Amino acid sequence: MTANDVVNYLKTLDKITDVRPVRVTITSPKGRKSQTWEGASYKQGEDPRTRFYLLGTLPKPKLRHPASCCFTYNGADWYVAGYWQSSKPEFADRQPLGKFFLLFMWDERYGKIDQYERWTYKRFPMMVQYLD
Repeated sequence: MTANDVVNYLKTLDKITDVRPVRVTITSPKGRKSQTWEGASYKQGEDPRTRFYLLGTLPKPKLRHPASCCFTYNGADWYVAGYWQSSKPEFADRQPLGKFFLLFMWDERYGKIDQYERWTYKRFPMMVQYLD
């Protein structure tokens, strides 16, 4: 599957707009390690914020720190809002693109993403390359 497959899939869904192919890279805070995914950016419904639908397994930081990490891009915090990690063939009709995860931008009207948490979240830099 490619970023264009995600674009074509999202365009079949209701209330999805501004769909563009992307490549997203998340890097360790010291810049030593990185992971890259292809997918699409999009907007949904009346919400003006961009979201990302990315193909593949969850980012390693999310697996290591499931409740205490986020990703930074364009001065905002981003979080894993949903995911599908099963590759069982019986679910192929429900998730035709296979493993994926969604990144949403945190709405700072509610304070910082980790404002009410016991510990400050680990923040991992994120880069987005638009492929169109």
